[in-house]
Amino acid sequence: MNAVRIIHNILNRTNYVFLAEFFRMLGVFVWEDIWPGDDEGTAKEREKTEAEKKTVCDVSIFVGAGSLSGQGAERMGCTGEAYEEMIGRLPEDVIRFYDRLPAVPGIEKDTPGWVGLYLGEEAQIRLLLDVVEEAACRAAGSGTAAFRTEELEALARIYVEEKLCLHSINLQYFARRKSFAAQEARDAMLAGYRRLEGLGTEEYGQDVKASYRYALLWCAIRANGACSYLEEETAFSVRELSGHCQNLCTDHPEFTNAKVLQGLCYEPSKSSANEALYAFEEALRDVGDSCFASAIYYWMGKRYEAFQNNKKEMKLCFREANERQEKFRNLFKLAIIARDEGRLEDALDIFGKIDSKLQRKLKMALLDPLELEYLFKSYNQQCYLYYQMEEYGRAIEFGKKAVRVKEEYSKPGWGYAPDLYQALYGEGGDTRYRQLTDGRMNLSASYQLLADSYRKMLNEEEADKYIEKRKEAERG
Repeated sequence: MNAVRIIHNILNRTNYVFLAEFFRMLGVFVWEDIWPGDDEGTAKEREKTEAEKKTVCDVSIFVGAGSLSGQGAERMGCTGEAYEEMIGRLPEDVIRFYDRLPAVPGIEKDTPGWVGLYLGEEAQIRLLLDVVEEAACRAAGSGTAAFRTEELEALARIYVEEKLCLHSINLQYFARRKSFAAQEARDAMLAGYRRLEGLGTEEYGQDVKASYRYALLWCAIRANGACSYLEEETAFSVRELSGHCQNLCTDHPEFTNAKVLQGLCYEPSKSSANEALYAFEEALRDVGDSCFASAIYYWMGKRYEAFQNNKKEMKLCFREANERQEKFRNLFKLAIIARDEGRLEDALDIFGKIDSKLQRKLKMALLDPLELEYLFKSYNQQCYLYYQMEEYGRAIEFGKKAVRVKEEYSKPGWGYAPDLYQALYGEGGDTRYRQLTDGRMNLSASYQLLADSYRKMLNEEEADKYIEKRKEAERG
């Protein structure tokens, strides 16, 4: 099994993450296909890129309830009838994740919240194994998987018991800075690595053994990433990890995701850009023009970004990434490129697309920590651009939007409950993660731009107020 398409309805995004991260730990490509509602009260498929239309997966899985409760329909912004019509358009052979989910008293299946908050560990493990076995049978096309479910039980057990799902996504949500989240993720990934390292898989088939080898490297690379965020020496030698990845690629030349993983081995090493790019280029030759090329192009763009002489290649990679899947992180890179090239109107247009992509999740109170941070940065950038264009009223508008993200949207109680923080971390457990997000959004620049804009409009009273706010923010 090489690739899965996981369709979800945004309300159940946390359970998509639970399933998707496990497939990624196995070395399977995951295509996230979101089916949102719209402002007209209907439910429809998101418009796909040409690359997405060409993408072929071994199996499709739907993560979502079969029908909506009244609150679910209100929150999703569509009628229950329209939602059921959308469900009717799912592929005939789709695996319905929620058909395998045990009923939990008091929990509506369209309520945001991942299974780790209301299912015990054994139930989570069985759920994962049931879905993976069914997916493997569908992929084989014979009704029989190429492996026994118990062969993957140790992987599922380690994934659940070490909470690798949450720690993996926390490394994405709270990247590149010291934090308790990075520290806890480092420890969990190292624990996962040690447990995987001690397993005997000699009696398993080659494909299953390859998945264990991949998972071992997956944990090690994430542990190294956490170490780099903590400004510590990496837990594993980058060269040794790369060598293990290369051996996996040699033993299983069709294992494309192992080639991607090899490129990611080098992420903590600034001096290994050429090696990383070579590995990514090898993976691109395999994935062709599918949507899976988007992430590879993005990582290549990040590598080129570090070097002044490779700006043309960087720009091309981020453009190729976005053409295959239009994501806010791709758009943000393209907007910054347009800003730096002096194409301010183009930059504003692209930042506007980011706003548009995130607004629906914002209304539903389902923005994750990284998306909140990107929305904050996007508003800040638009404030700056309008100031440069001497449109001070618009600069003030977007400066205040940035302030609102930090002061309101990242706090509990402003919208629907549970919001995404509560859905992931539980009510009460979400507080420290909100504080992390809050600390990553520095309002000093926003306050200064607001002060400067008010001063340009000859409103000294408001200007002075925001200067005081900036000083207070800098004092911490």
